[in-house]
Amino acid sequence: MNKKYDVCGIGTPMIDIIINSEDCNLDELKISKGVTCLIDEKKSSFLMDYFKDRKSKMSSGGDCPNTMINIASLGGKVVYSGNIGMDEHGKIFESELRKKGVICDLSKNRGETSKCIILVTPDSERSMNLLLSKCENNRFKINKNYIIKSKYLYVTGHMFDHKHQIDAVLMSMKIARKNNVRVAFDLGDPNSVNSNKRLFYKIIKRYVNVLFANEEEAKIFANEPSYFKSLKKISKLVDVAVVKLGSKGSIMKYKNKIIRISPFKAEAVDSTGAGDMYAAGFLYGLCRKYSLEKSGKIASYVSSKVVEEYGARVDISIDDVQKIL
Repeated sequence: MNKKYDVCGIGTPMIDIIINSEDCNLDELKISKGVTCLIDEKKSSFLMDYFKDRKSKMSSGGDCPNTMINIASLGGKVVYSGNIGMDEHGKIFESELRKKGVICDLSKNRGETSKCIILVTPDSERSMNLLLSKCENNRFKINKNYIIKSKYLYVTGHMFDHKHQIDAVLMSMKIARKNNVRVAFDLGDPNSVNSNKRLFYKIIKRYVNVLFANEEEAKIFANEPSYFKSLKKISKLVDVAVVKLGSKGSIMKYKNKIIRISPFKAEAVDSTGAGDMYAAGFLYGLCRKYSLEKSGKIASYVSSKVVEEYGARVDISIDDVQKIL
């Protein structure tokens, strides 16, 4: 079947509130650096009051939405599905995605849209505090036609906080498998891996073709002390395993072939969205039938650009990418 779309992404839509922080603030607040924590409304209000005098930036967010927007900015054709609230944040989210060229398949529910308070320290690390909306308790309405007509289905480990999310992931992956749609999965963050390791293993082994992980996630998932040993173990479960190494670049394994991707120099100020942008560049390349080396180079380049700005996205055109190929 001729595929109409490059990627169909299913994930949690949210509004990102990005705030400059210091290590001492994280220590005082007892927040672990570099991980995602679920918070309640009381903690959300407390954090916003605590940082009320700090510079902040608000935009549509969520790892899967960010990846879809970034693929669209490169010229890819993408669909995004998720639950949003019938509030102002929901309107902002949908408007921003449509303006960026993303085809939206959104279920609108009573209540607020989820939000994430992202604390960025001087070393560019981000600590994410996620307030999930009650909308996420609502059943996902999966449009199987969007999945069937896509080359790839993309999901992340952040879709495993509620039963309805997990049901949606499993249903989507089953549809993809039956209709020759490849599945790409990002482990999400260390907390997601620790909480869902056994379930992730079953899903990855059965459905996933391309797996993304950063160094810490890979070590936790594989229960290995090094990223290289982790890569070798993970690669037995999928066609292509990718471990992102930050400023050290990335490494991937396909069959018996190890591919190292060099990093591009960057003046990093905020690592928010680096992994999302990496996945966007890599999937964009795969959808154009580029080699793994070429796709990895695109991923490395675009992710190096996003860390030089505050926020999870940066405007990069395919013309910019062609210059480095």
